[in-house]
Order: sequence, then structure tokens, then C-alpha cells
Amino acid sequence: MATRTISNAGGNYNAVGAWVEGIVPTSADDVVATATSGQLTVNVSSAARSFDFTNYVNTLTMNAVLTASGVATQTFVSGMTITGTNNIQLTGAAAAITTNGKLIPNLLLTNNKT
Repeated sequence: MATRTISNAGGNYNAVGAWVEGIVPTSADDVVATATSGQLTVNVSSAARSFDFTNYVNTLTMNAVLTASGVATQTFVSGMTITGTNNIQLTGAAAAITTNGKLIPNLLLTNNKT
């Protein structure tokens, strides 16, 4: 398990340049966005253990399914923008989601969520 941070340049989810560490996240990794992280486009079906968009003020574009499979809290914020038509899918058993008032247009929940 590692932390993968969206770079200031942002980009396509499957591009190494979109990530500070130069490594595309796997389903075992935690994805983090900062206040300076660039726009992220989920251009291929992707997965991570968790997502933390605390302080993110850019756009998450959903052109493919994005799955969080861990039991950690998935955090979204009202200052971010979510566009596109594909699902954000939360599959971790007993995982929690914090929306901070953000409307998530295509959210798919499986198992128990808080």
C-alpha cells in the first residue's frame, strides 16, 4: 500500500505524469489530491484503496469507472467539480464516505456504508 498524489499538472488517470510519484495507483494504493493538484480524468476503468479529495478545487472527469475498494473513508469536498457520466464505485465493506456537501452524480455503493 502506498499513497499516490495527483500532480499539479494532473492528466489522465493511467498516465505516470498525472502522479507526483510517477506511478499509476493500483487497488492497494490511497489516492490523495491537494489544493494544487490538477484536473484528473479517469479515462480507463481504475481502482484505488481510498480517495481523499480534501482541499481539492479542481475537476474530476469521469469517463470510466473509478472504484474504491478499501475500508477507509472516501472523502469528497464541495469545492471540487465532478463531470462525466461514469460511476464512482465504493465496494469496501463497512467503508465510510464523507461528501462535505458535494453532490456526486453517479455513485454506486455496495456492501454497508456509513
